[in-house]
Amino acid sequence: MQGPQCPLQTRILFHCAHKTGQEEKLMECHQQLGDSLEDQLSLASIHYLRGHYQVHAFTVHHKPAHKCKLSLCLCVHVLTAIAMT
Repeated sequence: MQGPQCPLQTRILFHCAHKTGQEEKLMECHQQLGDSLEDQLSLASIHYLRGHYQVHAFTVHHKPAHKCKLSLCLCVHVLTAIAMT
C-alpha cells in the first residue's frame, strides 16, 4: 500500500487481511493496533466477524461506543459491512 504508515492504514490492512484470509498479515496488523478508540472498535469488529463472541469483545465494542460520536459508530458499522461482503 502506498502512502505514509498511519493508524488508519493499519486498520484498513487489518480488515483486508481478514477479508482475504491472510492470517500472517492479520496478526501483524493486530500487533500494530493501539489503545485508541478506533483501533479497539476495529479489533472488536474483527472478533465479531470471526465468531469470537466472548464477553471481552462485546465489552470492548459497546463500552467506547457509548462515548463516541454517531459518525464514528457509523464508520465502524460500514467497515464491518464491507468486511462481510
